[in-house]
Amino acid sequence: MFFLRPSYGRALLFGENLLLDDEVMRLISDGFFTNSLDTLSPSTSVVPQTSIVAMNLLSKNKFNYSKEIRKMVDSLLSYLDDSTEQKKNSGNPLEIVINRLITAKLAVLFDVFEATNTTQSFSLFSLFQLQQSESEDLKEFMSMKLYGMLNSNSFLMMSGTQYEAVQLSSSYSRSSDDIIQPFLDEVNQVFLEDASFKEIKLIHNDFADGVWMLRTKYGDPFILFVDTKSAQINVRKKQPPAQLTQPCKLSDLPTEGKQASRLHNITELIRALIDVNKGSMADALSNGRYLFVYVNAGQRETFGVGDKILHLGGKDTKSFLSFCAEFCVST
Repeated sequence: MFFLRPSYGRALLFGENLLLDDEVMRLISDGFFTNSLDTLSPSTSVVPQTSIVAMNLLSKNKFNYSKEIRKMVDSLLSYLDDSTEQKKNSGNPLEIVINRLITAKLAVLFDVFEATNTTQSFSLFSLFQLQQSESEDLKEFMSMKLYGMLNSNSFLMMSGTQYEAVQLSSSYSRSSDDIIQPFLDEVNQVFLEDASFKEIKLIHNDFADGVWMLRTKYGDPFILFVDTKSAQINVRKKQPPAQLTQPCKLSDLPTEGKQASRLHNITELIRALIDVNKGSMADALSNGRYLFVYVNAGQRETFGVGDKILHLGGKDTKSFLSFCAEFCVST
């Protein structure tokens, strides 16, 4: 049985070029890669494409990214079989896909590092597969600071232990300081340590559907938040026009930016109420090393709000979800 090596997995998940060696040509000829080319030769390069089914079939279970692809497929199949009540607890298909897809992308970088012993650098631009050919157009709809954060190869996957998942036991609530304090204390004790990255699981998806702790090129922690509730568009509320003007505001975001606003409140509370531990999740938040991303499966295009919020939409969302888009519909 032929299996996808990690470097092929990275090319698929990040939309990167591969030279057409014998193995790649065989994958195309056998129908696992779905590219259509007039000529095939070793001097040609191609951005490989495939389906989630083919990738699941060819993913060898010893690789970390393969396990995440399998989790994605299994969770989606379970979702289709679950009762209505169970579906409420498992999240919508878009949430399932994006959480496992981002973790798979990070995991494949670790797999490539383990296979090559070469530090892997990446940008948020590449993680969300924003179209490089149209990157100049994005500058018009976001601040230069946000654009610079997205487009810089500022993150590293390097020597360390296998990535970890951390379940928080406290919930964020604005109702009283007594409820808030345990949550703040807990995020002050979450460290990256030797892990290549960490997936942080919030109780009841408190204010985001997915959270990851990454390592910057300077060794500092960085927190990525992703919210997919934006797939559930309220058709009774008039949607803002597709053609945006700068500066974009919270009111342009799904739910008028409620989730990102809650995160901003948390960063203010961290600065005010706790003695921050260096290198912790609280340290990253209090020093502004974070990004909140709304993923919208609707027609709204990509834009930024301030320096810490990205709305991913339109063709960019379709590109990001290209090999599993058939599952990413609101139900």
